[in-house]
Amino acid sequence: MIEVKAPGKLYLAGEYAVVEPGYPAVIVAVDQFVTANLTASPSATASQVTSEQFPTSKLTWFWEIETIHFSTDDSNLNFVKQAIINTEQYCLEQQIPLQNYRLTLDSQLVQAGKKYGLGSSAAVTVATIKAILKFYNCKLSLLEIFKIAALTHYQVQGNGSLGDVAASVYGGWIAYTSFDRTWLRQQTSATITSLLASDWPALKITPLTPPADLSLLIGWTGSPASSKKLVAAIKKSQLAQPAAYQKFLTASKNSVLELITGLQNGNYEIIFTALQNNRQALLTLSRLSGVEIETPLLNKLVSTALNYQISAKSSGAGGGDCGIALTQKSHPKINTLLKTWEANQIQVLPFKVWNLN
Repeated sequence: MIEVKAPGKLYLAGEYAVVEPGYPAVIVAVDQFVTANLTASPSATASQVTSEQFPTSKLTWFWEIETIHFSTDDSNLNFVKQAIINTEQYCLEQQIPLQNYRLTLDSQLVQAGKKYGLGSSAAVTVATIKAILKFYNCKLSLLEIFKIAALTHYQVQGNGSLGDVAASVYGGWIAYTSFDRTWLRQQTSATITSLLASDWPALKITPLTPPADLSLLIGWTGSPASSKKLVAAIKKSQLAQPAAYQKFLTASKNSVLELITGLQNGNYEIIFTALQNNRQALLTLSRLSGVEIETPLLNKLVSTALNYQISAKSSGAGGGDCGIALTQKSHPKINTLLKTWEANQIQVLPFKVWNLN
């Protein structure tokens, strides 16, 4: 049996701006996983996928003359379905004979019905692709795995930066700049193989090494947010007020580059300032668009941290879900802050950054 796992993610800075090609974000992978178990089924007439999270859902499929046929289908498994299509299509392009197998998926990213905003669709996409590639002994680079997963996710969702996919593939801390999705949409006749070999315009994924004594604190506000809907709402304001939106993009880019410098140099003064500058850029975007990025509970998370001279902001699309704080592990008020969060109905999540190696 083959077992692989793909981590969830948290955005630290650069949200919304990262949707535009050329604008960076800082993202981390966290130690909560989607696990894929794959077992060969040589006597079966078709392959099958099931999910522990959707016990009544399954996919069953087979190939005939290089065309895939799904005999059972389920919208809960749309990302898995597209991952299977793209990965097995790549295998066919490599003249690898396809076999039947059973794939089972399980996720820690949704617990007891709680969704923490950790990028579960990205992680399930990456886990599925990694399991199939391992089954067929296809050794691809991290960048190539990212490209298959990013293509898959974009085909299903149709928007977003794909930074959550990058974090799930690379692990650890990354600086991520999204690629030009208009270019990708134009590659209608490209094979998977040719897409993997292509340079994707504006794409940049750079692993970061933060200072060893940096502490990442995570609080969950208990209100799940729909990133897809929030990003679409922001897009409307971009079209209505392009000059103001461009000012936001510039402010976000400058603060993220500042944060990257602080992380690489271990300069906590720069890290503190950069994170707050990025928060202010997002608050400006919120006023501009009318989209509530920092909810009252997220504001409470941030303001209580600032009271203890700990830098904090919302994480991801906002509108609920998680907030994060960064400080030195030796900061004397960390435990006090965490207790304050809990007293204000903010659940402290004990997740850690997960590195691939």
